[in-house]
Amino acid sequence: MEIFQHMNLTKFDFLVNKIRKEVEIWCVINVMFDAAAKPDAAFALQQLHTCFGAIDGAIFQMKNDEFVILVRLGREPDLDVVKTDVARKFPDHKCSVEINDLTKNGLQAINIRMRAAHAARGASTAGKDPAVKKFFVVDDDLFIRKTMNRLLSAEGLVVEFADSAEIVENYKKGRPDIVFVDLHLPDSSGIDVMNRLLAEDARANIVIISADSTADNVLQAQAKGSKGFLGKPLCKEKVHQIVKSLTG
Repeated sequence: MEIFQHMNLTKFDFLVNKIRKEVEIWCVINVMFDAAAKPDAAFALQQLHTCFGAIDGAIFQMKNDEFVILVRLGREPDLDVVKTDVARKFPDHKCSVEINDLTKNGLQAINIRMRAAHAARGASTAGKDPAVKKFFVVDDDLFIRKTMNRLLSAEGLVVEFADSAEIVENYKKGRPDIVFVDLHLPDSSGIDVMNRLLAEDARANIVIISADSTADNVLQAQAKGSKGFLGKPLCKEKVHQIVKSLTG
């Protein structure tokens, strides 16, 4: 098990190709720490490595409070064992583990949420900087969400969604600067999501993402109100160009 303190695209792509050949025995584990439970990043990497280090795979640090682990756990991994192993390494945290939907490549996704074991009472949200940009990324492909997260995290706060079920409600609460939405979602189309968001806020900045970046799709998205179009594979320069043009 290798450790990377940032997203190493060469290693990531190598493992993804390996996973595709034996997808049924590999998992992607997304470990997220709540703000009140955020540990030292180097310590977190070390502890996660002690949990999974004897298994084939790699640990990638996405941000100081988020880590992605590609690991060969075998068929039908025991979540109770995973939870127990992780909880032992972080005794000051409450650990919850849940199975997420399969990725587009059929890879089993597991979410691990780490919360402070003793949350402070009367915690205040005062001091939150209203100038910090916020981005929503709506895509059922975990790899696309994590790539977008990596590209956007230096620009502001990134919130990920695997489907569109609660996107409008979350938009009302969060009012993100830009919503990046996949053209083809399991429960809807990106155009339909855009229509719903624009009905809520006519000034919403919606950017469509799709591997099918034909002229017809681009023009249709623009005609419906999209402020931009990102093709797959994603281009870092294009992402930053769109962010700059829409947020200044």
